[in-house]
Amino acid sequence: MHDILLKLAKSKEAFALSDSLNQDSIIYYNSDSPDPHYWFDPELWSQVQGLIAQVLIKNDPSNKEAYLENLQRYRKELKLIDQWALDEISSIDSSKKYLITSHDAFQYFSKAYSLPVKALQGVSTSAEFGLRDVADLVDFVCDNNIPALFTETSIPTKFIESVSDGCRRKGHKVIIGESLFSDALGEEGTYLGTYLGVFHHNVNQITQTLK
Repeated sequence: MHDILLKLAKSKEAFALSDSLNQDSIIYYNSDSPDPHYWFDPELWSQVQGLIAQVLIKNDPSNKEAYLENLQRYRKELKLIDQWALDEISSIDSSKKYLITSHDAFQYFSKAYSLPVKALQGVSTSAEFGLRDVADLVDFVCDNNIPALFTETSIPTKFIESVSDGCRRKGHKVIIGESLFSDALGEEGTYLGTYLGVFHHNVNQITQTLK
């Protein structure tokens, strides 16, 4: 996808939202590969809205005031949901405070809310994993008495289900929480079709399942 966007930028205006972030805030999953999932930190997502507003104003200057008003309103909403998420996740018992997911999309979320995460698959959903990875995650879940696992809406559930089955065979019962949104929104025209909607959903599911 990165290569496609670079090619597109040769013929059309294209903007990398992460260019507006302090590079110290970017998480790298190896020495030269940045983790793109920064939208799971509402503070970082709020920062990139400034670039979006600038681009819109540049291309539609007659509506500058509307864009600036919307930017201010949206940033207030992001600040509120950020504080709400912090309060909710802080209420999880420390012995249950671990997020196990299908693929490694929640490192920014982890950093923002001090919620340790571990995933079966790497940052990319095309990353390979094998039986050893499943066995290692089963051992980790059982050894740490983790009560729940989470699937994701954009990834087949069978991967996490294989971890759940492995835990049961070792005598450790886990539940599988409702799927989290990671790389996709919900249905267009609904609350889950918005950033705020999927973020609210994810925090609700995590806290309600782990409490």
